Amino acid sequence: MKLYDYFVYYFYKLKKNGNINAIIPFCFFQGVNLLSLYGLLWILFKRDFLKLNILLYVLVCLLIFSFNYTYLLINKKFRRIIEDYDMKSNEKKIKKGKTIIILYMVFSIIVFYIIVIVRANIVT
Repeated sequence: MKLYDYFVYYFYKLKKNGNINAIIPFCFFQGVNLLSLYGLLWILFKRDFLKLNILLYVLVCLLIFSFNYTYLLINKKFRRIIEDYDMKSNEKKIKKGKTIIILYMVFSIIVFYIIVIVRANIVT
């Protein structure tokens, strides 16, 4: 869970005046990445493991989002992560973490976009 905590903290720090709303983009990207993983499996094996239409894809993404959001709010897990990392971090680590998070978001969107193109047979 250290990697999970790391991402939560640096998504929080990405905003100038970090607050709990910082976990919304974190939860969104977790859902996108899980759907990308499913898409990659589909491309590699040329087989749908689950027959999902677009509405079910959106519902799965929202479900993942909800689980992440709820997990971070229960028992104030979000606050504990922030307090723990604030004690360990300095400005250099924060800048490096922000860069990693931005690259993570860009890479997530690019991979998702490529999977959508391949699945839709836009490129032959």
